[in-house]
Amino acid sequence: MGPLLLFFIVLLMPVWIQAQFRLTPQPPDSAKVFLLADFGYTYRISNTDVWPYGGQRKHMLNSEIGAMVNIGRTTALGGNVHIAWDMDDDMLAMAKIRLRRWVSRKSSLDLALGYDMAGGFDFKHGSYVASIDYHPVEWFALTAQIEDRQTIEGQRFPVYGGVKFSSAPGLYLNGASLLGTATIVTLFLLRGPS
Repeated sequence: MGPLLLFFIVLLMPVWIQAQFRLTPQPPDSAKVFLLADFGYTYRISNTDVWPYGGQRKHMLNSEIGAMVNIGRTTALGGNVHIAWDMDDDMLAMAKIRLRRWVSRKSSLDLALGYDMAGGFDFKHGSYVASIDYHPVEWFALTAQIEDRQTIEGQRFPVYGGVKFSSAPGLYLNGASLLGTATIVTLFLLRGPS
């Protein structure tokens, strides 16, 4: 499903973008537009309790898919969808805007800001997320993230640190997680009522 969807997205792009579109992050002399595909793990390093009902949200799996446009010799701007799951069955689903600064041809620094849409668009009780990613190479990143989480008990600021796989490994891991989720849902639906 993922490769087929990617094929149709590229097919529907204007021809001038198709000619400059790349599946891997590349600086402006190689690509105008590139795919952003990150898959990673973050661990909550702060002592902040995130949820008043006891959910810890310590271990998060993160999936990010989007696109970026090189707007200068050392700068790219874009957006992505970020979905995260934890062991307490909590989910974050957010849209992020992202700014990338190319440090060299293969390394970069990303700053991103997003809003958690999983709880709806109630900004009083939602969550804002800011993250910074350092890519020493195009396929791997170190990441730090902070949330501004509103709860019924007040404001919380959990901080996370972790790693991401980007470029081709990120694309493959995102595809595998999507395929695994679709398989589990299909098997559950085929099982029928118990």
